[in-house]
Amino acid sequence: MMYEKAVVAQRYNQQLIWVESQVKTTCGTCQHNKNCGTGVLASMMAKKTNRVLVECVEHVEVGQEVTVAIPEHNLLAASWLLYGLPLISFMLTLMVAQLFNWHELLVLLASSTVMAIAFSSVKGLQKRFKSTQILPHVVQSVGGIQYQCSDN
Repeated sequence: MMYEKAVVAQRYNQQLIWVESQVKTTCGTCQHNKNCGTGVLASMMAKKTNRVLVECVEHVEVGQEVTVAIPEHNLLAASWLLYGLPLISFMLTLMVAQLFNWHELLVLLASSTVMAIAFSSVKGLQKRFKSTQILPHVVQSVGGIQYQCSDN
């Protein structure tokens, strides 16, 4: 399990809540931050937040800080679908098209088309999954009060 602290933004329904968490960058943690151009730019940028739908049936208040658990296998499966499937389809199309000695422009066009189809099929696969099977869930509040909001 991976854990992240987040703030409750609003209740979506009886089982789900919206939470917001800060996007973390590695800039600001190293000793060269004040002398590094990337660190200076990162400090000037506005802090970004992620808004995520999370499973929680317990009573939580808006603004309350909670800990969210994300199963690693869900994260790996989502990464595989989003990045691996389109990349592998692109590479396989390149190899197959080269076997037929197509013109390079045609090979690139065919590979890009197949990769675009793979990206849109990922969106379709995402809708097929039952949403509550892949959602992160609240495991505890930061204040020490234990919540067990799901059986996952």
